[in-house]
Amino acid sequence: NAQTVQFLKELFLQVFRKKFSPMTPLSNRFTRIRILDSTAFQLPAQYASSYKGIGGGGSEAGVKIQLEYELISGEFLETAVSDGTSSDCRYGQERTQTLEPGELSLRDLGYFSI
Repeated sequence: NAQTVQFLKELFLQVFRKKFSPMTPLSNRFTRIRILDSTAFQLPAQYASSYKGIGGGGSEAGVKIQLEYELISGEFLETAVSDGTSSDCRYGQERTQTLEPGELSLRDLGYFSI
C-alpha cells in the first residue's frame, strides 16, 4: 500500500544519506552532480495490464524504476515507475531538459543517443 511504500522510501533515504556525505572537491567545480540510473524486474503475469513486460522468454509483466540522485545535496531529484519495456534513452532525453549550466550529469550508456 501507499503508506508502506512511503515508509520504505524514507527509510532508504535516511540510510543513503548517512552512508554518503557530500563530496567537497567536486562541489567546488559543479553546482550539482546528478546521477541517473534505472533498474528493471519481472512481475507475475497478473500485473501485465498495469505494467507491460517484454514477453517472449520473459514475463508478460515487468516494471522499470528510474532514479535521479543529486550527490552534493544528497537529495533524490526524481523517481519514476513505468512499464518494463520503457526506454532509458527516452527518459534520459526528458531529464536532459531539466539540466542547468554548471551541473554534471552521470549516466550509463543506456541513456546515450545521438
